[in-house]
Order: sequence, then structure tokens, then C-alpha cells
Amino acid sequence: GAINANGGFSITGNASLAGNINTTGTDLVIGGNVTLAQGATVQLSTGAGAGNLTITGTVNGTPAGDTEALTLTVDTGTLTLSSAVGTVVPLGALTLNSASSLNIGVAVVVSGTTTIAAGAANNATLNHAANDFGTVAITSANNVTLVDSNAIELGASTVSGTLNVTASGAITDSGAVVVTGTATFTAGSGNDITLNTAANNFSTVAIVSGKDVTLVDSNAMVLGASTVSGILAVTAGGSVTQSGTVTAGTLTASLSSGALNLGTATNAISNLGAITAPGGFTLTNGNTSVTV
Repeated sequence: GAINANGGFSITGNASLAGNINTTGTDLVIGGNVTLAQGATVQLSTGAGAGNLTITGTVNGTPAGDTEALTLTVDTGTLTLSSAVGTVVPLGALTLNSASSLNIGVAVVVSGTTTIAAGAANNATLNHAANDFGTVAITSANNVTLVDSNAIELGASTVSGTLNVTASGAITDSGAVVVTGTATFTAGSGNDITLNTAANNFSTVAIVSGKDVTLVDSNAMVLGASTVSGILAVTAGGSVTQSGTVTAGTLTASLSSGALNLGTATNAISNLGAITAPGGFTLTNGNTSVTV
């Protein structure tokens, strides 16, 4: 059953958890490894206030199969994970709730959805090279950094600052991705980036590396410095401009309104596909010849 502690709560050794542990604004500490019972949905919460939540050991599910779910909640306190999560037995789902910044520097492996809610003013960083997420959904956060050792899917996400996603596989979306600042994506020159949800709303998008890249924006969009080894396909509800050099094998664009203006002198676009831009199309292409 659940444990509700009015004061702090501490476990000095390993813990097998099947129920929730809640404190009332005071520290919650588990000093050993955590194993979630088969099929368990567990919440560890410090409630309202400055209570810190610390897990010193590893966190894993039960070997029978990736169905365990863990929610970790702090208010103004600090969430500290000192050892890997899900690297022996992946978690089925992970939710991180905080009213302060989240800085998770250990490897996190989740087969299902990881949900991040840090608040619009707080950053969220999950940047370990061995991270392996299924889907990441960002309910709220300021500047967000995500690193994945394989492919990653972005669920419905609202980012009030910048979004930086690095993967060693494809980057896709399954929900609207809304980013107020610059969204930067790195997938590697052999992996596709497909962000094609109609309600996506970016400000500036920069592609550090990607093969075939599909970007859909419900409004206007700015292309930052981008290197696309294959096709760059842009669909927007408004004008598309740029703030950095765009290098691409082929460019296609479909704008429902506004102009496509790519006037940076160092652009290197090899081929032009279908272009629809009601407000006109301008391309400056440096020293690279373009095939239409």
C-alpha cells in the first residue's frame, strides 16, 4: 500500500516498490537500488514545498516485461537520480514533475512515453549518451535538451524556450510540437527527420544533420543553419525565411500563404523540387549550381 509520511522518509538499502511514497514538503531518500514490482504504477512525491527527492542506486522494472510506470514529483526541491534508470530492465513509462529545473545526467531507458513537466520557466536536460527513449512528451519546460542513442519520437510538446534534440536514429513526432525559441535537431546524415504534425508551431528550426527532412509548421517559420544530405521538404502556413546557411540535396516547399525567401549568399541547394509560395520565391545559392 501507499506510504504517506508527514516528515522526511528514508530507505537506506534496496527497495522493491509496488505502491506510492509521499512526503509533505520534506525529503524523500532511497539510498539503494529500486525495482518496480511487475506491472506496478508507482509515484514518489515530496508534495508542496522544498523537499528533495533522491535515489542513489539504479532504478529498473521487473524482467517479465517493460510494463512498470514511475512518476517522480518535486515542487521547489531538487530531483536527483545518481545512477542509471531502466538500463537493466527498461521502464514502461516515466513521468518527471517539477517546479524547478530538471537535470538528469544519468542514462535513462524507457520503452514507452517519458513525460516532462518542469514549468514554463524551468529548463529540462536529459543528455546522457546512453539514453534510449520511446516517446518524449514535454508538458512544459523552458530550454530542453534531449539525447537519444537510437531513434526518438516527440509527443505533444510545449517548449517556451529552446529545444535541442540529438539522436542516433530517426526523429519523428506523434503530436504537435510548439517551440517558442530555436528548435535544433541532430539525427546524423543517414537518418531522417520527420516532423509533420499539422499543428506544429516553430519559430526557428536548425538542422545540424539529417538525411530526408520534413518540416510542417502551421504558421511562418525561419530556417536556421541547416545541413540536409537528402531532401528538405517544408510545409508552412505562412512565410518561410532564413537566418543561416541552408545546404540540401533537394528543396521542396508548400506554403499556403506568404513568400519563400532564402537570400543567404552561402546557401548550397543542389536541386529544386515543387515550390508553392503565393507571395513569391527568392533563392540566392552561392557558388552551387541548382537543377530545376
